[in-house]
Amino acid sequence: MLPDSILIGPGAFLDMCASSIEAYNCECVGFLTGAVRRKAPPQRRLRIRSAYPQQFIARRPSSAEESNAAAGVRTREVLRALSYMRGVALVGGYHSHPGSECEPSKTDLEYALDELREAEDSGHPLPYDAWLEVIVSIRKRAYGSRSSPDTFWSVRHSAKKTLAVIQTSPRVGYHLTFGAFWIRPEGGRPRWREAKVRMSR
Repeated sequence: MLPDSILIGPGAFLDMCASSIEAYNCECVGFLTGAVRRKAPPQRRLRIRSAYPQQFIARRPSSAEESNAAAGVRTREVLRALSYMRGVALVGGYHSHPGSECEPSKTDLEYALDELREAEDSGHPLPYDAWLEVIVSIRKRAYGSRSSPDTFWSVRHSAKKTLAVIQTSPRVGYHLTFGAFWIRPEGGRPRWREAKVRMSR
């Protein structure tokens, strides 16, 4: 059973926000590790402990590709080697959608299946039979008047998604929507199911 609720820890939340805003007009990508319980009963919630933004990436407004295949291999090997240390394992990844909707694209689905196959072929399968992809939809807002005399951030929730506003100056803010999607093959085709995503303390 796949966890139906994803809790993003403070450190992972900070890393995803910072890397998405750093390249807000291009996609950023990275990996996620989560606190995985190896014994029954099945987890209803999965807590994301860390987000690792990949460094060797060719970023574009609607795509991102590894620019150094060897570096990507090393990253996956390290994260898998460290998996299950103190109950933490590689569970999936995240990427940003600059100015677009918070739902997986066809390319996102194909990428997730490639990651699942690569993990199986490595002899270190993931703890679930699906890849978790957290999508961060981001929009930069230029406020016409001073919105606030200082910087601030806020978080609110919809039924499934989490919405964050990070104001970095009196006239500039970033609006981010977080969505979490389990992706796996069904009938030879990639299928996705949305999980509820929330920030945790």
